[in-house]
Amino acid sequence: MIDGLAGRLEYDIEYGNATSFYSGAKSKTLPYLSEYYSNLRPDGNSKNYEWKGILERTNLVITEDSFLDNANRLFRRVEFEALSESNLFDMVSRFVVYSDCADAALIAGLHYPHKSSNLYYQFENFGSVEVPVSKTKKLIFKSGQSKVPAGFKEVFYIRDEAKTERGYRWIVHHRLIVDPKECQLVLRCCNPRLEGALPFQKMIPNWFKRIFFRIREARYPNFPFMSVGEYILQKHDNAVIETMVEIHGR
Repeated sequence: MIDGLAGRLEYDIEYGNATSFYSGAKSKTLPYLSEYYSNLRPDGNSKNYEWKGILERTNLVITEDSFLDNANRLFRRVEFEALSESNLFDMVSRFVVYSDCADAALIAGLHYPHKSSNLYYQFENFGSVEVPVSKTKKLIFKSGQSKVPAGFKEVFYIRDEAKTERGYRWIVHHRLIVDPKECQLVLRCCNPRLEGALPFQKMIPNWFKRIFFRIREARYPNFPFMSVGEYILQKHDNAVIETMVEIHGR
């Protein structure tokens, strides 16, 4: 863990499709195929995990390799490999930051104060992403040498979830998400009683579905419908998300 961040930074992996999503942390089954610490680096600060995801119409193995470059900087590499044809909406390297202030986070040159809005501020041309930890300390997230498969785009988003007893909760996703112009969209009902893809999908034109693409993420968190997309990651294809996380300030 980066110095001074005990209890302030958590990370996970996620991926999803039109059916549902998988979270390593929330999985009720043991998420790890293996867990081991590598001593390949002189300082012994390399850590490796491997998950076998569980999600309908997917067959993935996810491997994480993270290490501390120094006391202030973490490198994280997450690889998603398809063991067989897999239908995917997104693949995510997830971070959760707990801040003791409501100061603004920065993404794509824009400032967003914490308002517990639960909106997704997502950008493709993101630059660096800055999230406050305190009045004098912030975390900076940057992309490394990510591998983006055909049909997907690399994005970052930040989300200001409701404040908890641990502090102001920021979600940071380094995300590979389908390009809505390159994939087949699926319109879903998001009411818990009727959750799932609507019937007669082929009768609903894509131009209409695009109106609702990510609408709950970007504008109306409680909207009853949202379109997602799916693109097929072929057998033995892979995707890589590399993220650098650095702390600034004291």
